[in-house]
Amino acid sequence: MSRAGGIHDPLSLAEDLGASAVMNVVRSVTRRQDSDSTAFLGKETHSGVHDPKKRVEMMSHKKQSNEAAVREIRRRTRRKFSPEEKIRIVLDGLRGEQSISDLCRREGIASNLYYRWSKDFLEAGTKQLAGDTVREATSDEVKDLGSENREPKEVVAEITLKNRILKKSLTGHGEEDDT
Repeated sequence: MSRAGGIHDPLSLAEDLGASAVMNVVRSVTRRQDSDSTAFLGKETHSGVHDPKKRVEMMSHKKQSNEAAVREIRRRTRRKFSPEEKIRIVLDGLRGEQSISDLCRREGIASNLYYRWSKDFLEAGTKQLAGDTVREATSDEVKDLGSENREPKEVVAEITLKNRILKKSLTGHGEEDDT
């Protein structure tokens, strides 16, 4: 990419070259712009701006837009791993058939990310074995438990009603006993 040809759109470059190549290109362009801004502070530049303060402000704005483009490229190209993929990678590491660094290189992840997943995986297993986890019940299970709970309550209500009727019949007057 030449200076005379202009700077291409970073997002279209990302599709053609890949994110890491684009980041290197954007960094080199940013460095080139920074060196150009310091070399031409006292002279007129290709932008036609004579005031050094405005020129520095323009260069700063270009640098910020380049950094924003790099952030956007990184955000769009970031891999998202499913829970199944994470478990597979952690189990591969726990098997010990290859080193963690080789595994991370093969999977394209940073080693600290592997260790974070491994820690989360082992902590979740520890909680499960200790019985500290809360299991979510399905709606059918909730309905079954509700009906199981309702039946004893109905029996208690029926027995209480029969008890009151029996007490009233024993006293003969229909008065309620305080006991």
